[in-house]
Order: sequence, then structure tokens, then C-alpha cells
Amino acid sequence: MKEAGSWSCPDYRGLLSIRSRSVPFEAMGAHGCLQAGLLLLALFHFNTVFGDDPLFSRPIAIAISANGSIAYIANQETATMVVVDAGTHETRSVGCSGNGLSDIVCSHQNDLILAVSKSPSQIQEIDAAVSPSIAPRSIPLPGVPEKLAISLDGRFVCITMTWNHAACILTLKEGRLDPTLEIKLLPLTFQPKEVLALEKGLFLIADAFGGQLSLVDANTAQAIAGHEIRGHHIEGLARDESNHTVAITHQRLSSIAHTTRDDIHWGILMQNVVSVISQERLVDPRVGVSKEAEKWMIGEVGNGSADPSGVLAW
Repeated sequence: MKEAGSWSCPDYRGLLSIRSRSVPFEAMGAHGCLQAGLLLLALFHFNTVFGDDPLFSRPIAIAISANGSIAYIANQETATMVVVDAGTHETRSVGCSGNGLSDIVCSHQNDLILAVSKSPSQIQEIDAAVSPSIAPRSIPLPGVPEKLAISLDGRFVCITMTWNHAACILTLKEGRLDPTLEIKLLPLTFQPKEVLALEKGLFLIADAFGGQLSLVDANTAQAIAGHEIRGHHIEGLARDESNHTVAITHQRLSSIAHTTRDDIHWGILMQNVVSVISQERLVDPRVGVSKEAEKWMIGEVGNGSADPSGVLAW
């Protein structure tokens, strides 16, 4: 273990797990620092006030532009998006439709910004460069959205709907939302939350409460592989392009430990874990992934951690 200020960080370059009280990290470039700092800002739910106008109102999600210079931060309590320019240090607010956002993404093909809101249930296309008086283009959704991701080729959007036990696939037309295109609904056997785009129009969808994973092909809107990890409470997915792996943050509850002082103190009852799994194994429905996963424990005796949340890999 290495020490970074008052935080303990595992010796794993390029992996950052954000938790509610501690952050393990290695030396990062400007892009990584921007993401890490802004993620911390969102996860701590700072309500910052600039002048008389509240800029942040329970920030819930962050999207980074293709060149890494601009961050788009979605507010959960107001229908606004905060735009932060890392080069000029300018910060401004952009209006959105609905009563608050639940997730936001930015396409690296054309810097298209997409956001979902729960009230009403919709996906909207936001142009940060246009006048705030111009309403974003929006499409109603067949369920209450939780998270969304854009495919790596910019052709599809996958949206998870936790309480509907489903996900839906939207096809983008020339990289933009098209209300005339069909929304394909994909029922799932678990309650999905986190979603991650992989190669060839594939999406990895994770269980909100258990340890199930589903690999969905957006071209056919069908699940092509299903897996289960030894754990629950999956709160973060990240793809590492350099070694073709996926990092998953989750917890693992022991089936034999007791809620005693010793089992809790020594980390036997509950473990906070980052599991790293190769994409090749995730695509193959015939293999198990849990035993083969490389695992990194978060926290240690005397320096425990809270349940893990988002994760970054670069």
C-alpha cells in the first residue's frame, strides 16, 4: 500500500475508486485530475452558490468532453447542467427540461450531450452552445430511467430502468436523437443500474442490488451473455482500453461471518472490492467470470472504507 496524503491507495496505476469518505489514486494527468476532482464534487453533493444563483443542486453525474477540457455536471434537484471549462476556469449553467436530471453522457464522436430525467421520464439532447431559451430536444421513455451510455461508435444509446426490470435501446440518426425511431425495450431478470459501453455495439449492464451482469447487443437489442460475480451493490463500471478489461466496484458479504466486533473489525463480514475482468471473458456466455477476476480490496484494518461508488480507468 502507498500513502497519498491522508489517504491509502493500492499500488495499481490507472484505477481510481471514488467512495464517500476516501479516495485511492495514483499520479494522474490533467484529464484524470479533472475527472477525479469533479466526481468528488458530485459525490459529496456540495451545494455551491455563486452570487445569488445556486449553481449546484445535488450534482448527480458528470460527462467529460472528447478533448478532456470541459466537464458537464448534471443537477438532480434542478433542471440544469453546469458547464466547467478547465482551460479558462469559466463556469456557467445551462437549462434543461424536466424537474431534475439523473444521468448525463457526452459522445466523443460529436460532443453530443444526452441526459435523462425521471420526472418526466425522458431523454433529452442538450446543446451547451445554444441560447438557454431554446428548449432541448426530448423523447419520452417507456420507464423511469436511471443511467445511460452511448455506444463507442456513437450509433446507440442504452438506458437502464431499475424499477422496471428493463433496459431500452435507442438508435441515433447521424449522431442525434430522432423521435421517429423505435425505442427497443429489453426486459431483464434483475433490476439494472450501471451500464458501460463496450466494442461492437455491446453494453454491459450491472445489477443494482445483486451481482448479476448482462451483456447486451444493441444491434439486435438482445442479451447475448449473462454472468454473476461474488458480490452485490455494484456501483461502478469502467473500461480499461490498454489491457481490454473492465473494473467493477462492489461489496461482498460473507455467508459464514457474524455481526460481531471481531468479524467487522478484521473485514471478514463485509469487503469493499474492485474486480477486474477481461472483456474476452465477459463476451463468452460459456465461462464464469467470478473466480477468474482480479480483485483489489479497498480499505484495511484500522483504515476502513465506505461502500465503493464510481470508478475510473485510464
